[in-house]
Amino acid sequence: MTDLLELADRLYTGAEPVTRQKLFAWSGELVEVAPDTAFVAAFSNVAALGTDDGLVLADTSSWFAAPAVHASLRGWRDVRLDTAVFTHGHAVVLEGDELAEVDAHWTAHYGSSPLSWGDVVFFRLEPTWMVGYVANRAEVLAKRGVEEEARPLA
Repeated sequence: MTDLLELADRLYTGAEPVTRQKLFAWSGELVEVAPDTAFVAAFSNVAALGTDDGLVLADTSSWFAAPAVHASLRGWRDVRLDTAVFTHGHAVVLEGDELAEVDAHWTAHYGSSPLSWGDVVFFRLEPTWMVGYVANRAEVLAKRGVEEEARPLA
């Protein structure tokens, strides 16, 4: 299995060509990127923080990657899930003036156009919704001085 940090560095520096297969591949592999901070390579990926209260996740990937993500996270920290933030958006392929502006930026940075490197497509993410989950809602609200009735579930 490819080391995720090594691959990310090679893609970032241009030592490895950026392809759709590399950008959209997922393995469920977890890498600890800093103390108590992990990244799971999965469709839509997962960022995880190990806290005293349990795991805090930014995204949870998708249903078809769930077994691999769960196994990776449990292998890293066998603790309960405390908080998860689910996000959703869609990738928009850059075209026209927007593509030209982004390409000019990266061309100036790398010294050549990433579009000349092979199978490269520029995207931007348009978020469409976001929702949070916390296992101990009343406790979290109380710590912040917010009465539970003031924040209805619906």
